[in-house]
Amino acid sequence: VLNQQRKFIYEQRDEILVDEDLSGRVMNNAKETVSEIFEEFKHERTPSQSALADKIYNTFGQQLSYDQLTEEGVDAALQNDLTQKEMLAGKQSLNMFIRYQYIQMIDKKWLDQLEFLDGLREAVHLRSYGSKNPLTEYKIDGFNQFDEMLDSIRDSVTSRVFKVKVQVGSQPPRQQQPRQMNAQHQEAQSMARSAQQAAQNSAMKSGRQGQSVTVTRSVPKVGRNDPCPCGSGKKYKNCCGRNS
Repeated sequence: VLNQQRKFIYEQRDEILVDEDLSGRVMNNAKETVSEIFEEFKHERTPSQSALADKIYNTFGQQLSYDQLTEEGVDAALQNDLTQKEMLAGKQSLNMFIRYQYIQMIDKKWLDQLEFLDGLREAVHLRSYGSKNPLTEYKIDGFNQFDEMLDSIRDSVTSRVFKVKVQVGSQPPRQQQPRQMNAQHQEAQSMARSAQQAAQNSAMKSGRQGQSVTVTRSVPKVGRNDPCPCGSGKKYKNCCGRNS
């Protein structure tokens, strides 16, 4: 029993991982659910449109008018909702969202199923006291619970996909951030080059001088308009200071 269920659930899981049209799967499941809802209301003595509208809203999150409350009308409204979601979010993004919902729900429900089967294995032995075959009881209860698990996965994911709302918000221009990053990069490069050049100049200067030297003037400084020290009688700037 466990091996059969495990094989089936993992085959379904693998199919969902490679399915590129999960919205189609969701829509098919939605149609089955809608058909079940209308079949349920057909057997009521006094079917109420208000109750039917509430059922559709609680299941799919779609507020429909009474004119749309036919099986075909509900299917069309749900298909329109999926189409709009694909247009807003993109088919690939919507497909990834649905895939995540399926995988998350499958993994959670399968763990619950394993715990149920483990507890059932212990419980069915007590039924042998009532002249019942424990193995038969285990198979019946195990597969009934498994069928309920599959229905729960299908219904939960379908309902969540239709109830989710796609919102398109304003986004900054795509080139704004790269430009800013490029300017910061250029600034960093410029600072690095400046630091590198300063380091090189300092190293070259240290190499030439070896150590710092203090220069002391032995004679007073001669102004350019002062008499030339050579005794020519001319101003310093017109004599010895001409080339300085």
